[in-house]
Amino acid sequence: MNTMIRGRLVSRALLLLGVVLGAAAPARADGPCRIEDLEGSFGGSFDAAVRDAAGPLAGPAAAQTRLEIARDGTITGSDVVNFNGMVFRRTFAGRGTLAADCTGSATVTITSSTPDASFPPLRVSFVVTDRFRDIRLIFDDPVIIAAGVFRRL
Repeated sequence: MNTMIRGRLVSRALLLLGVVLGAAAPARADGPCRIEDLEGSFGGSFDAAVRDAAGPLAGPAAAQTRLEIARDGTITGSDVVNFNGMVFRRTFAGRGTLAADCTGSATVTITSSTPDASFPPLRVSFVVTDRFRDIRLIFDDPVIIAAGVFRRL
């Protein structure tokens, strides 16, 4: 993979991480954040760089995602992801938690429509901003360096 492209992807991820950390102020003026306040539909995308340990998937990656969050923190959704030119349509389900300071984490199990493709569970860390309209996240994964923003639909 071109070193310049990888460098740009890593730079973009680090820049977004800075935005996420800088935007970590509470999303509510009237009290602490609660997971039930996230109930609803979100759409968004992420850009990523996949390290060489991933074999043929190593290189740039991007996805468009739609997800639903239930009042109890249950997450379901689907995405279309491109890993270094290989496209997968996937569904996922899992659970998220949200702290009073509007930071949270989630773990989802991923299923691909491609018969031979399998993906490990994915863990993300996030912050909720803009009065529960945005979720800004990073992947908690040593192989996939990714960041994204999801907006309430």
